[in-house]
Amino acid sequence: MSIFLVGGGVPDTPVYEPILDAFVQDVLENRTHEGEPILALALFDYEGSGQHFLPAYSTPIEEHIPCQIRPVYLRLGRPTDPASFENVDGIIVCGGPTPEYLASLRTCAETIRGAVNRGIPYMGFSAGAMIAPRNALIGGYFSDGIEICSEESSENLKEIAFADGLGLTPFTVEVHAAQAGTLGRAIATVERNLTEMTMAIDEDTAVVVESANPSNLKVLGAGHVWVVTRNAESINVELRTSN
Repeated sequence: MSIFLVGGGVPDTPVYEPILDAFVQDVLENRTHEGEPILALALFDYEGSGQHFLPAYSTPIEEHIPCQIRPVYLRLGRPTDPASFENVDGIIVCGGPTPEYLASLRTCAETIRGAVNRGIPYMGFSAGAMIAPRNALIGGYFSDGIEICSEESSENLKEIAFADGLGLTPFTVEVHAAQAGTLGRAIATVERNLTEMTMAIDEDTAVVVESANPSNLKVLGAGHVWVVTRNAESINVELRTSN
């Protein structure tokens, strides 16, 4: 039973094969239903964008495993029904506007956390990865008045902003690390004591966490994971690649 935190992109390229293989294996090992597994797939929808982007996520997964995809469309200013994530064999939360994902799924946090604690695997892409932690980074491009990443990655927030996340991991997650230059923001979160540890994940790369033992981590995919911590004297950045 694992938590898959993907640093960006959608699973429609060969680089995602080991990530999807591992997720599918976890679904099959922990399934609770007879017949095809049921996978809840949450995707932000703005004027039909959810339906447009759904195949980019669902098709590669369906090519790996015969399953029933249960689309869960998240909409601005509208809380999501927690029942959407009940009686499923896997939970997938896609990419998009991070604050809006978290706002829509806040009503579902307890249900998602309970499912994961019972062994249901969770896979979050970009925004879905960022909102997974207990202490979730949701945006910003200034740290104490100093610019630390591109405004394009700010989610329309100026200062670094945190919120209560889904509570699936004890460490904070940053995404698009190398590609969007957000490693500086990840470092700032630790330097300012906003969190004890931040994992900055490249695109096409996933951190896999055992839900029963969050310190047991594995890296899959093509890129790097930058583990940012601190001690009494300095900020430390440890680089990890696929195991």
